[in-house]
Amino acid sequence: MMKLFIKPTKGRLFCGLLLSLFSINVFGSELSLLFGQERWHYTEADNNNVELDRETGWLNQVGITSLVQLTPHWLAHTQIQRTNGTLKYTGHTQAGQSHSTHTDTRGGLYTLTGRYYLNGYSPFSTRNFYFGTGIQHQTWSREIRAANGVSHLNEYYRWLGARLEAGYTQPLHPKMRLELGASTSWLIGSMEIDLTETPNTRHNFGRPTVKLNNGYEINSSLLLKWQLKGPIQLLVSYQIGYRYFPASNDITASNGTRSITLHEPKSSNYFHAVNLGLGYIFQ
Repeated sequence: MMKLFIKPTKGRLFCGLLLSLFSINVFGSELSLLFGQERWHYTEADNNNVELDRETGWLNQVGITSLVQLTPHWLAHTQIQRTNGTLKYTGHTQAGQSHSTHTDTRGGLYTLTGRYYLNGYSPFSTRNFYFGTGIQHQTWSREIRAANGVSHLNEYYRWLGARLEAGYTQPLHPKMRLELGASTSWLIGSMEIDLTETPNTRHNFGRPTVKLNNGYEINSSLLLKWQLKGPIQLLVSYQIGYRYFPASNDITASNGTRSITLHEPKSSNYFHAVNLGLGYIFQ
């Protein structure tokens, strides 16, 4: 079952921001709700490009987006998106033992950008171009399940960075519009590893944090909007993207009697998503 899970602090922050934006100018603004699935192909590799592990599968996805008109040309675009599900994991332990299991995955995406529409904005205008810039924040938590004598492992990732985007809108019919978009983000982040049971709960290594070296993400999207009745729209979207982080530097964690060295290998994730939903135009 798909769950819309938003941490209270982030949820209140973005909902408050959304309400503030709508209070500026609700007329001509848009609000959308989308449901779908996202396919992941995530891999980690060593410095010789030898694959260490991979996680693949489909995840459930739900998202809320808003587009609020600030001036005739400038609009604020916000997005809250949650993804969760189970991925198939194939890899190795640090001791070199083959390990096949599943990963319980939960992710979040929060974006805020300002968009400039060259020809001014109207929900049913002629063709148009936009350019935008803003911020992007992402979270990802995963539990690699215990299997074949190998203990489970929990890891928590956080990314934040600047976002650039551009797009093109084209009417296909008096009641249908096509939107093509592209974006890129420069990401800084960290990974927290839960080692509170390693090697045991009494003499554990705590929750060390590995600082990730800067990565990036690129995306492209296609969105079809069909006006059903009055301000209600049927939405169909497709998105494809790629995210990359180089290997991190080593850190040391200690349990008081011995120390271990930790780092995050370089990683890449190819993903694509299909979503269906409804939109509402405030007129």
